[in-house]
Amino acid sequence: MTLNPQALVRRILDLQQTDGRILWVDGGLFDPWNHCEAAMGLICGNEIAAAKRALDHLVEAQNTDGSWRADMGCAVAMTADGQRLETSDPPKIVDMNFCAYPATAVWRLYLQTGARSDLERYAPMVRAAIDFIASHQRADGAFPWRAHDEDEAPDGIEALIAGSASIYKSLECAILIDAEFNRASDELARARARLGAALRTHPEAFAEKSSHAMDCYYPTLCGVIGRKAGRRALAAHWHEFVVKRWGCRCVDDQPWATAAETAELALACLRVGAARAADRLISALDEHCDENGALYMGRQFALDVHWPDEKPSWTAGAALMALDARNGQGPGARLFLDSLAEPVREFT
Repeated sequence: MTLNPQALVRRILDLQQTDGRILWVDGGLFDPWNHCEAAMGLICGNEIAAAKRALDHLVEAQNTDGSWRADMGCAVAMTADGQRLETSDPPKIVDMNFCAYPATAVWRLYLQTGARSDLERYAPMVRAAIDFIASHQRADGAFPWRAHDEDEAPDGIEALIAGSASIYKSLECAILIDAEFNRASDELARARARLGAALRTHPEAFAEKSSHAMDCYYPTLCGVIGRKAGRRALAAHWHEFVVKRWGCRCVDDQPWATAAETAELALACLRVGAARAADRLISALDEHCDENGALYMGRQFALDVHWPDEKPSWTAGAALMALDARNGQGPGARLFLDSLAEPVREFT
């Protein structure tokens, strides 16, 4: 089936609850990052009221310190038949990237609506969340991937490249939100510049996960590196991860192509001007559609089966953002194609 934006929007709406939460899958799981990814898909589909309900939920659910405690969906087991995610009792976590990403979703909403009232409504939530994560930045510029427990040292928790690159983009969006209110954001600019320098020049500060596609394309996608460097980075790992017909592998040693990574890699390609490569990746998403146009999480292409039997909201959100950026029709289509320059001389 050909990728259908309306079907992707319907899938996200099907997973949105009455309180505004957008679940991962039919059985459950919730975290702010994937919730925001799906909400931005709704914005791309011009479902503004539903997207605002999603952001309103984050306002209501935010902890007093600015964080959110969320389901750690990547750690859940599979059901006995190996086909579905076990959603009944997920572990909980305060993830730094999860807490930062609402800034990106709020900025995307504002790009779409142009309504200052939207920024006024959500800016306090964004500021509280960004202040929370900024307080956890390490001396080397990196962020621990999660909040530490009282008996832990922050430097003992790993920093992750993909999550940190996403935080870099979220800090950019928080700075842009501040600018709309003529508020100084020097501290955020310093934090972003220090994080960018760590990602570009201190790989030893981060856990080594080069077998994961996200670590290879997220610095490009999120603007940590420039377009020329991004093209080189994507080219260097292209044949490790990209599989003809199926798109992008999640990890380089497994025959599993995932729709969300395929869509995000297409966005990264668009950012560096590789439009034909992006088109091929977006076309590969057709292979991941079910008969109603929802996207499966991925395809185990050695066995030629969709696996797992899940169609996540955030997968649909990523695909909608890739389509939006390729078509360039919406006012927020360039969210991930442009990047705010770092004032390097002033802040590093």
